[in-house]
Amino acid sequence: MAKIVIDIDDNLYTRLFDNGVTDAADMLKAYIAIRKGTVLPKNATNGDVIKALFPNITISSFNGKTETSLDKHTDFRTDWWDAPYKAGDTNA
Repeated sequence: MAKIVIDIDDNLYTRLFDNGVTDAADMLKAYIAIRKGTVLPKNATNGDVIKALFPNITISSFNGKTETSLDKHTDFRTDWWDAPYKAGDTNA
């Protein structure tokens, strides 16, 4: 099974998953989002997911921290960055 990161409109997500798919246009939009999605590697790390979401970032690691070009005030513990990805994990 592949894990995919997709960008999908909040309203479309609500229509698809909270209300159930009700029309072909929504199904087509969801299909397009999935096709444009980024496939995560097997055994993806948290860092792999960040890189998939922001493919143009630069990354540097030192002193137990992994810094990215996302925001000069945002850095991650290297042990978290290298840990296996778990959906919903917010312990950066």
